[in-house]
Order: sequence, then C-alpha cells, then structure tokens
Amino acid sequence: ISTEKYSAGATVAIPTEKPVKPADKQYTYTFSGWDKDVVETVNADATYTAVFTGTLNKYSVSVSGTNGTVTGCPTEDVYYGTSVTLKAKAKEGYKFDGYYVGDTRVSSSSTYTFTVTDDTNVVAKFTQMPFSELNVSVSSGTKLKVKLGINGVETTQSANYKNQNVRT
Repeated sequence: ISTEKYSAGATVAIPTEKPVKPADKQYTYTFSGWDKDVVETVNADATYTAVFTGTLNKYSVSVSGTNGTVTGCPTEDVYYGTSVTLKAKAKEGYKFDGYYVGDTRVSSSSTYTFTVTDDTNVVAKFTQMPFSELNVSVSSGTKLKVKLGINGVETTQSANYKNQNVRT
C-alpha cells in the first residue's frame, strides 16, 4: 500500500483507507486487518501486511432442452468448484444429441459431469428419429410375427390378420 520512513519516536500515520484486493473467479476478498498490531510510535523497523478473508463465489447453473428430460440441475446458485452431474433421457421418437454450452458441444454422453467455475447455461439437444414405414405382405396364412427396434429396444408383435391392411 505504501512505504514510509520515520525517525525513532515519531508517530506513525496509520492508513485510514482500507486496502482492497480484487475478486477473482473463485473468491471475493474482504480486508480483515493487519497481520500484527500497528504501533503508534516508531521504535524499530516494521513491516505490516494486509490480511484478507476470501469468500467462495457462487454461480448459477441452468439447463434447458425440449423433447426429453434432464435431471441433476441445481435449483439454487452453487459455489465455485462444485461438481454437477446431469442425466438426459429422450422422449419416445427422439434421441439424445449432446450437451451444448453456447455453440460448442461439451458432451455427447447422456451423463455429463462438470465443475462450476462461472455462470453456466447448458442446453440438452434431442433430435427426432427418422420415421420409417414397414410394409409387410402375407401371401398365405393368417399369422404375422414382426420384430421391431425402437430407440434401441426390441419388441416383438404377433397378430392374426385375414385380408387386412395394417399400419403401426
């Protein structure tokens, strides 16, 4: 803050203005005092150091997305360094594309863990799966068995049909 030279026995001019330490991403600092009591009368060489208390900063995390759900987003601001894990699930007919921060895809996995170091807005993107049509023609008999895969889940459907057109 300052350096002053005094003669022995002189009265020390204690600074009236509190020292300031700029905040960083992790902490906001408050002046707590001096590292030792400041003497009023000079009797020897002395160095005084300002002491600051750091308060951990809080940041907001928001998640948005449509055509699916995301769990794990904090409902309140969280402290710098907090680990957040998001889990996405696409609704039927959609698939998970990835998590984006701005225009950058930060993960293509449906589970994404990151450390909070700033206000963060994560967008979960889901894309519609292409529609496909299955045409089945039965030339003889009345039994039909079809195995389908939707969103990676196989299902078998059986039915009895007689001279019918069926669309599923």
